Amino acid sequence: MSLFLSDKELLLWKDINNELINNIINQSVVIYTINSNLTQMDDVYSESSNKVYNAGITVNCLIEFGEITSESTLLGNMGSTQELTLYILRSSLVDNNVFFEIGDIVYWDSKYFELTFIDSQKRVDGLQQHRWDVQAKAKLTDLNSISLG
Repeated sequence: MSLFLSDKELLLWKDINNELINNIINQSVVIYTINSNLTQMDDVYSESSNKVYNAGITVNCLIEFGEITSESTLLGNMGSTQELTLYILRSSLVDNNVFFEIGDIVYWDSKYFELTFIDSQKRVDGLQQHRWDVQAKAKLTDLNSISLG
């Protein structure tokens, strides 16, 4: 236990964060995790070009979204890109039994994004057991390249 942070203060911190994310901000995404039983991995690199995903689970979070930019080359328009940064309370992931990883899919604003980065290093009072949120970055992906189950 920390010298300057009591259990009551930690509980207050958790309650404030839960109310802020779930009742005030009230943004949510649907997370589709990879189904490792149905996805065929290759023997060399343990990669798959045809990933199969589990049913989606809705999770409230804070969403920081980037501008939509279009990619073009000399040959023409190649489509558009957008990036998201998600800040998800660790407790809401544990409560929903969601454990995601890079390559999972996030559905938000009628678009699908693939997770490219996950970080949970921020801590309250600097202690390992006081990690409150997970930061995840995702990029816009093509709906035709995924198979949601």
